[in-house]
Amino acid sequence: MERTRTRAFDAVRITAVLCVVLTHTIQNELHLFPDAAFPAANAVWVLAMVCNPLYVMLSGALLGGTRGERVPWFFWKRFTGAALPMAVYYLLTAGGRQIVVRPEDGTGFWGLVRNLFTGNTPEAPQLWLVYLILSLYLAVPLVRLLLSKISWGAFSIVIWSLFAITCLMAGAALAEYCGLFIRAGLAFPGADNPMFFRTLISSRVYTWLNWLLIFLMGYWVRCPQSRRYDIALKFAGLVSVNCIAAMAASNHDQAFAGMFCCNCAPLAVMACLMIFAVFINGKYEDKQEINTRENADNRTWEKMSLIAGFIRRLLIRHNYGIILVHWAVMIMVTGRILGLSAVSFGIVGGVLLCATSTLAFSAAAAAVIDNLIVHPLQKLLKNLVKTDSR
Repeated sequence: MERTRTRAFDAVRITAVLCVVLTHTIQNELHLFPDAAFPAANAVWVLAMVCNPLYVMLSGALLGGTRGERVPWFFWKRFTGAALPMAVYYLLTAGGRQIVVRPEDGTGFWGLVRNLFTGNTPEAPQLWLVYLILSLYLAVPLVRLLLSKISWGAFSIVIWSLFAITCLMAGAALAEYCGLFIRAGLAFPGADNPMFFRTLISSRVYTWLNWLLIFLMGYWVRCPQSRRYDIALKFAGLVSVNCIAAMAASNHDQAFAGMFCCNCAPLAVMACLMIFAVFINGKYEDKQEINTRENADNRTWEKMSLIAGFIRRLLIRHNYGIILVHWAVMIMVTGRILGLSAVSFGIVGGVLLCATSTLAFSAAAAAVIDNLIVHPLQKLLKNLVKTDSR
């Protein structure tokens, strides 16, 4: 069956899912690492957290721009393509965990449904990112309308001006964290408050608007006109990656990492832009219809071995499912059944073994759940609600 694919976006998807599994593998057992290895482990964990803005930016790259798509039809497709799989995976994994792991804490089916609607999902903490992206979908129709009214040049000026403001805010928060304002005796609103800028950039409204900006930057970086800036993006991203690694290795405070190195932090955003620039590689390839069986010989990536090609297709086709199920697999399969930890066979060996095991079992579980439950449900809803998208 033919699917619309872009090689660069496929590479970004694979990079993001690998980073998700790696960062959660280290995060769960960061306390087990010895003191000598802790700075390196913390740096790798923080660097892999680039997966979050990477997925948001990828969503912007895929959904931004102008399309002749009716608003109800857009939201219906997001429901069947994103919200429905999330509900299926959560009910299966959370319900299974309550039955197998902690039956005494079971809240029942309707309790899980309530948790799903309220966002209270401690059994699947990774779903915060899915909820975030779903909330950003609410702004897509308005974003498309605005993008249809302005030129690419004006759009670039707007988003980079806003990004400059976020950089200034992050810089002020970092200076505040280091106590530079108090030492310098500066007098301006908030200068005498040691938490003013950090509280401001951590507020929910500011954070959501920052995520929306990252979403828009995803659309910007996919535009053909942006290719002229690829070299600059690669250089800035490389500098950002080194800064993130140095800061995470020298400061082990998770709040510090979350504020200045991860998620909405400007350094993490520049690292994501570098990843896009690297995979697009200065030559934009627009969407093309590709049949993975008939056209395999015409694609560079498909010239690898059959096993590598199969793994690649599996990670792309079931990318979303892996994100939804990997936490349960990591806890119940890798941790409880196999008894593996990030320090089981040495630091590097343990991390790679746990991450590989989690990724392999997650991909297998996602393939089963998608093919047996999610895809049939999506097909059923598609047949029930036949609506012209235009």
